Amino acid sequence: MTTGAKILGLGAAGAGGAAAAKGFTLAKALQIGGTALSAGGAIAGGVAGKASAGFQAEQLEARGKSELASSTYRAAEEDRQKRLVVSRARAVGASGGGRDFDLEGRIEEEGTYRQLMALWEGEDAMSGLNTQAEAARFGGRQAKRAGGIAAAGIAASGAYTLYENHWKSDLQSLRSKYGRRPQ
Repeated sequence: MTTGAKILGLGAAGAGGAAAAKGFTLAKALQIGGTALSAGGAIAGGVAGKASAGFQAEQLEARGKSELASSTYRAAEEDRQKRLVVSRARAVGASGGGRDFDLEGRIEEEGTYRQLMALWEGEDAMSGLNTQAEAARFGGRQAKRAGGIAAAGIAASGAYTLYENHWKSDLQSLRSKYGRRPQ
């Protein structure tokens, strides 16, 4: 009785039964199981990488929306400040005997410029974060694809090792016993 049969609790009949007669041993079963687990792990790693990248992308997009909202608030604040300064300039002009329309125009221009800059900064930040999110998603798709390719490589390597370590000698003994197959 083999050590593998003892570990599995098989009696002498179980150890030498039909599976052993067909050349299937514990070593072959462990080799196949290990290869399957390794390939499955590679696939799971790729899937997990894609999920992680998707989560990261969602976080980046949320930050982009937050940046845009913040810049909208800053733009509204710039507009409020502009109106206050223009109002103050008008009050000072009225108390001094006349309004300075040129000064008011420059204040309006500067205020509008600051307002538009605040909006642009938010949109630019959101655009950059959305680009990073798309790059993260692309990386996730690549990780998933790489996991599948790695799994195929592991399976091919495992099959070759199984052939070299077990089935090659079985085939050679069958060929020596029964001769070559007719062509």
